Amino acid sequence: MAKDLVRLGRDPMREAYNLSVWESVEALWAFAFSGVHLEAVKRTRQWFEPESVLDVMWWVPAGYRPTTEEGLAKLDLVKEQGPTPEGFTFRRRFPPGHPGR
Repeated sequence: MAKDLVRLGRDPMREAYNLSVWESVEALWAFAFSGVHLEAVKRTRQWFEPESVLDVMWWVPAGYRPTTEEGLAKLDLVKEQGPTPEGFTFRRRFPPGHPGR
């Protein structure tokens, strides 16, 4: 993955990414904000610059495997335009198939 990040103009020594696929926002929420993982979430502001801590989600067809490049593009989209049906956050969610803002 580090080669991909460098190719995309990202510094793998200053940024960290996690790309995973979940069945629902609720399932991801239940994992991210409970148990041991919640303790890690509470410390993200200690480990990363506050403006770099950002989540992005988007709907994909069953069986589809998103790429690192696609995930970073979605992250950039949310940073530039805010949440949209193409890329959204826990704070502003869109259901599958949502037609627009």
